[in-house]
Amino acid sequence: MNYLSMNVRAFEALRSMRLLYVEDDTATREELAMILEPWLGELHVASDGQAGLALFAEKRPDLVVTDIQMPKLNGLVMSTRIREIVPGQPIVVVSAYNDVEYLFKALELGIDHYATKPVNVELLLKKLATMANAILAIREREHNQNLLSQYKMLVDQSAIVCKFTPDGRITYVNDKLCELSGYLPEDLLGHDFAELNHESEPPENARNTLEQLRCGTRWTGIVRKRSRAGELLVVESSLVPILD
Repeated sequence: MNYLSMNVRAFEALRSMRLLYVEDDTATREELAMILEPWLGELHVASDGQAGLALFAEKRPDLVVTDIQMPKLNGLVMSTRIREIVPGQPIVVVSAYNDVEYLFKALELGIDHYATKPVNVELLLKKLATMANAILAIREREHNQNLLSQYKMLVDQSAIVCKFTPDGRITYVNDKLCELSGYLPEDLLGHDFAELNHESEPPENARNTLEQLRCGTRWTGIVRKRSRAGELLVVESSLVPILD
């Protein structure tokens, strides 16, 4: 295979991956391990399923490539036990062309990534790169969700937050708003946000604000709201349209 013909940038995600490779045939194992290692962050190699399972439990690799027919513990049993440790663990099974029965069993286990012997290294690397990019995308999404949760916590602790539909129906209030106004969430959810206006607030202000938001324009200003006890609450507001 001509490695120079491959798009190296497409395989960049592999350099941050830890991979477990399990193969009982010495020549195959040494050759493929030598080819895979430069593309990966870490490569861990085992010669049978039992050793592979122990390595997985110790190293917790991101990817697993395993032969099916092996002594002590075959690749499918090992994969099943790995999935018991980490549900959804990305696994590539390597099967000989005459291992159709084993291949179907692998598919029944939910392992939808496989390679046939003799292994086409370029295709295997492409498959692993696709899996690696998917792993990184999931990690980035989880990281962003964690950041959003932290931002929400900070906002909830320092500011009042109210979310409402384009026609003004309240769909969310945070604890800080309830604490300052004296309302409970059930007092507010589903109600028109203009119902919270103090009698000193001109009625047309709410209509004008909604119209501006529907046009996709942010609104900033002072509004006069009424607490549950009827007290005047003067609030500096920043209203932002959330678009689909």
